[in-house]
Amino acid sequence: MKATFGFLVFYMALQVGYSQSPKETKEAIGKLKFMEGVWRGIGWIKLEEKKQAFRATETVTKKLDGSAILFESLGVALEDSNNIITNAKSILSYNDVTKQYSVKITMSDGSVFEPDASLTQPSTFEWRLQYAGGYLKYIHEVKGKTWMAKGFNSTDGVNWNQIVESELSKQ
Repeated sequence: MKATFGFLVFYMALQVGYSQSPKETKEAIGKLKFMEGVWRGIGWIKLEEKKQAFRATETVTKKLDGSAILFESLGVALEDSNNIITNAKSILSYNDVTKQYSVKITMSDGSVFEPDASLTQPSTFEWRLQYAGGYLKYIHEVKGKTWMAKGFNSTDGVNWNQIVESELSKQ
């Protein structure tokens, strides 16, 4: 009983001392409302210099009382729905101290990425990642009920090659 009470006191002290402003966090997450919902469509990805067509579903849901967003992404080959092209879950949050979005992407193979993320325009969200072999960036733009996503890679962070594109419709 004493241990439980001690943990509760410790937990509450952490909440008071280190909690973020719920208002500012929720306002920042609210700016991404344009991405919420279920989206479906088709796209392509460049694999070993060949384009592979896929069918994509993105499910975007606010979580934790509006302080985070969960992205669930699934892409399967058009010719063979058993061939999974991408399967990922991402959590997006906002740090009111640094004034930056934070995203953590987990792929079905267990790999985890934490790219830099930003809202570049009112309906355009971008994330960038530097890795051992170069750079990746993904630009997500929503216009009405259409979500365009484009991905690029680069060896120098200056010259970009498109490697993926999808067009999704809000369901």
